[in-house]
Amino acid sequence: MSLAVLSLIAIIVAIAIGFWRNINTGIVSIAFALILGQYMGHLKVNAIINFWPTNLFFILLGVTLLFSLAKVNGTLELIAKKAVYLSRGNKPLIPFIFYFLALILAAIGPGNISVAALLAPIAMTVASQTKIKPILMGELLILGAVGGGVSPIAPTGIIGVNLSDKLNIGYLGNYIWMNQLITTFLFALVVYFVLGGYKRGDGKITLEKPVSFNKNQWITIAGILILVFAVIFINANIGLAAFFIAAALLLLGVGDEKKSLAGVPWGTLILVSGTGILISVADKLGGVKFLSSVLASMMGPKSATAIMTLTSGVMSFFSSASGVVMPTLIPTVTALSAKMHGAVTQQALVAAVVLGAHLVTPSPISTMGALTYAGATEDMDKKKLFRDFFIWAIVGTLFAALLAFVGIVCMK
Repeated sequence: MSLAVLSLIAIIVAIAIGFWRNINTGIVSIAFALILGQYMGHLKVNAIINFWPTNLFFILLGVTLLFSLAKVNGTLELIAKKAVYLSRGNKPLIPFIFYFLALILAAIGPGNISVAALLAPIAMTVASQTKIKPILMGELLILGAVGGGVSPIAPTGIIGVNLSDKLNIGYLGNYIWMNQLITTFLFALVVYFVLGGYKRGDGKITLEKPVSFNKNQWITIAGILILVFAVIFINANIGLAAFFIAAALLLLGVGDEKKSLAGVPWGTLILVSGTGILISVADKLGGVKFLSSVLASMMGPKSATAIMTLTSGVMSFFSSASGVVMPTLIPTVTALSAKMHGAVTQQALVAAVVLGAHLVTPSPISTMGALTYAGATEDMDKKKLFRDFFIWAIVGTLFAALLAFVGIVCMK
């Protein structure tokens, strides 16, 4: 058995052991990375250690620390109560309020990851307050952010436009975005109805008007708004900016440092980062390339966009959508289109790459899924939530491929 195949099996086994023995999958993944990477793949130890996703770790740590502080001093809970109060307590509307809020914010510039990092703690707190299924709230938040995040002025959309421009096939910004908007909205409807988001239960929630914010909570809100401004308008790194604002709030005495640090979901950070190491080892040993080649070998004129969607989705499970998948696959569309004698256009294949790379993002081992999972409250079943995010990420990728196959999207 080749190391490429073995590396993929190792990922599946690590996740299975995590569920079966109720052990943090990140810890198991690091152990597997040592065996597979050093002793079987002959990778240097320093190389394996360097696979730790430092950038993602800093984003997660900075944002969760800031919002942990906001939770400790009561700001987050009160924001959630006011958000629910503004909805008039109508439960069926609340998930789509966050869907459209995420979509709009992501589309105007900061992109999907930043928006998920900003809104996830609030959205999951609201889900807890209103007894909305956390997977429903998390999925709609991510789908909204993904739908907006591919706009031509958002970071991911810009990457897609720049990569396609190099192929001399014309401007594709709006075309790529419309494919993304259609797919994410249709899938959001599927998730909403399958998970019973439309059910009113006992009808509207009876709510008392929340109390006003106190001085410390207003200062905390100001800090969060400064973070939003910094990310949107001056392109600040959200993780480092969150650290800066958290430090400022602590200096102003509006939060408890010890309780805020204790509130950081360290287990989630280890899970995401440890799994990231094993995935990077698998990529280094050829696992991702092997999966992609298997899928590409099945490609024909009728199934091309669907297979390309699946291929980019599979790769995005193991690597960055905008940093690895899109730069790797988009340059291949010219040759693939020529191989099929133009029966499938380059434009359609580009849209399929972007689509597949992002419908898998609810996965808890993906950046956006991890950010949302990290926002889960203490009363939520995190083991079940991890599993649910994983399952819906797979379903979302298959759904996008189905839409491409029947011609609802990726046709040009």
